[in-house]
Amino acid sequence: MTSAQKVLEKFPSAPLENKIKLKQAEKELVKAEEDLKAIKEDDEKKEEKQKLQNDKIAALTKEIETLQNNE
Repeated sequence: MTSAQKVLEKFPSAPLENKIKLKQAEKELVKAEEDLKAIKEDDEKKEEKQKLQNDKIAALTKEIETLQNNE
């Protein structure tokens, strides 16, 4: 558990919690995009891996948009 999560447990704050979730989602999105770029051209499961990463990117993008709208 991060120190930010511990603080939120003691002092719940919807805007602060939203910002933390937004930052986490943004970091996950960057990682998913990097993972997508790292898929090798000769990988036997290239299409499957690309679809998984694209689905993850779409879900994270939607989550980020939702969190931004809740600010």
